[in-house]
Amino acid sequence: MITRFGIMAILALALLGCRNEKEQLAGGEPDEVTGNEITLSEQQMNAAAIRTGSIGRATINRGLALNGVMEVPPQSLITISPPAEGFVRDIRVRDGMKVRRGDLLLSLENMAFIQMQQDYLENKSKLEFLSAEYERQKVLANENINSGKALQQAKSNYEATLSATRGLEARLKMLGISVDKISGGDITSRIAVYAPTEGYVSGVVEGTGHFVQTTETLLRIVNTSEVQLILQIFEKDLASIAEGQPVEFRLPDDTTRYTAKVSLIGKELTPERTIRVQCNLNQKSNRFVPGMFVTANVILDASEVDALPVESVVSWGTHHGIFLREGDNRFRLQEVATGPVNGSLIEVKVPDGVDKNSQVVISGARHLLGMLKNNPED
Repeated sequence: MITRFGIMAILALALLGCRNEKEQLAGGEPDEVTGNEITLSEQQMNAAAIRTGSIGRATINRGLALNGVMEVPPQSLITISPPAEGFVRDIRVRDGMKVRRGDLLLSLENMAFIQMQQDYLENKSKLEFLSAEYERQKVLANENINSGKALQQAKSNYEATLSATRGLEARLKMLGISVDKISGGDITSRIAVYAPTEGYVSGVVEGTGHFVQTTETLLRIVNTSEVQLILQIFEKDLASIAEGQPVEFRLPDDTTRYTAKVSLIGKELTPERTIRVQCNLNQKSNRFVPGMFVTANVILDASEVDALPVESVVSWGTHHGIFLREGDNRFRLQEVATGPVNGSLIEVKVPDGVDKNSQVVISGARHLLGMLKNNPED
């Protein structure tokens, strides 16, 4: 039976084993720590994989960090409304589907469509009679057989019916109903709604049987090939922005760096004292979705500066620093100021008096910071 003291002994041995293993991986405690300096043993040097290099010169872009959103221009967002009220039938699309110009979206049904076609046929038939009567009255008037009133009445009846017939014909065309088919006896209670452009479907109306008015929306079609980046810039930064400036941006949870160019700067301030800046994208991607938020960087200028690999710079709190090699295994933490990041490089500004030709820890700097800051004597 294991006693309480036995359990405590086992736990102590386990903790000691973990500590020994950790010390073996880290190479043990540093040989010496004095202020911001640290000396490692050969075993610790090998375990930390310390590698050094020199501060170099690189061209770094200075940018203005902004937030933005993907949008499409008004002409690329098509709202499909019913040309006439009716019951929704035969829905062929779903949200997210891609459609081409001319694809069938859905159908609408209404008994009023039948009445409209009947009215057209009746007026067309009447028009033939009234046209003949009008021509007859003109002949009689030329021979002074009838009165001028009869001619005027015939003309009025003919022109009124002609206007009504043309109006019905225009309405039927707008509904997509062929007058030629109607004349052939093909009368329908349904009209088809087709896609006026290519794009992706969103906001599809409720299921079939839903009665819609002409003021309602059946669905929307978004042409994502025209997606633009819209940035919001504060009033104080307006002087830094100009048309044609390059822009780098990233999507949420995506490390890919995309590019764009400032194409239009707004002229009106929002209540938040910001101005809309429109940017045209340099590439297309299915990942560009209208309404998506992005982080962007407007490139203001580029200059040659002192630079190091990003992993060379360590941070603690609001401070940044690099490790300078003072001897074979001795290193000193030197606080520095940092600038913009360009790819794998970051601008560093070392204080006056620091030799820029000093060897800097390129690989293993975070390991050194952990040993320095976690040392009990620090």
